[in-house]
Amino acid sequence: MEADGWGSTMPSKEDEARLAQKHWEARHATDFALLDTPEQRIGFLKELLGNLKKDIGEAKGRPPALTAVDAEALSKGRHCADLAYFKDEESIAQLERECSDPALSESDRKKRTYLVELAPRYWAAQDRQREDEQAWQMSRSLEADQRLLITKLDEARLDEAK
Repeated sequence: MEADGWGSTMPSKEDEARLAQKHWEARHATDFALLDTPEQRIGFLKELLGNLKKDIGEAKGRPPALTAVDAEALSKGRHCADLAYFKDEESIAQLERECSDPALSESDRKKRTYLVELAPRYWAAQDRQREDEQAWQMSRSLEADQRLLITKLDEARLDEAK
């Protein structure tokens, strides 16, 4: 496993190749085996590659969901240890109610207000970051499928040349 841009791990090239082979076996191997001639196999692989090329283009052309504002919220959220105690809307609502307590000092009120404002932005940014990560991982998976299909196409062309 390798580290990706989001601090999580991603499959190695070898893992991606194994996964692409599993995809091939689950989706296309039977149909491919039923084809009688090298020309049919080549045509089948070219069609799959054409579809895959389109899918990769769409995946790579997708604009990132994470914005500069999100990046700022993520940075602030990661550096705000108190935010770890507030995991849901209910806990933030409680914190918001505490802000109206007249016995609360001004500094505590500011701190609570900051957390009330930061939490929803931080959570939304985390969701968009996960969305971007999934899209990026999908494009890597599609590229691994593409590499496998190119190898199979090369093999089919060699078989045709015999």
